[in-house]
Amino acid sequence: MPIVMKSKSMHHFKRLEDRMKCLKKVLLGAEPNPSLWNYYSLSESDYKRDFTEVEQSDLSVALNDVETAIKELKKVKALKADKLHNSR
Repeated sequence: MPIVMKSKSMHHFKRLEDRMKCLKKVLLGAEPNPSLWNYYSLSESDYKRDFTEVEQSDLSVALNDVETAIKELKKVKALKADKLHNSR
């Protein structure tokens, strides 16, 4: 288990957190097309409450960003701090 400086690990955590916020925003989507309510729900108000429209291309970008941040975290060994002296 590597010993790392908190400032370095927090930098990576912040990057992951920012990318997760973007992913959440994409998944929350936008208000769905109002003219399609009768295909998905019994009432227009239920449709607006229960459904959202997610942009597929934005979702792909957000997922790739999260995957990239996770790949960087898998390299945590590279963040290993140097010892002050070598004790034997």
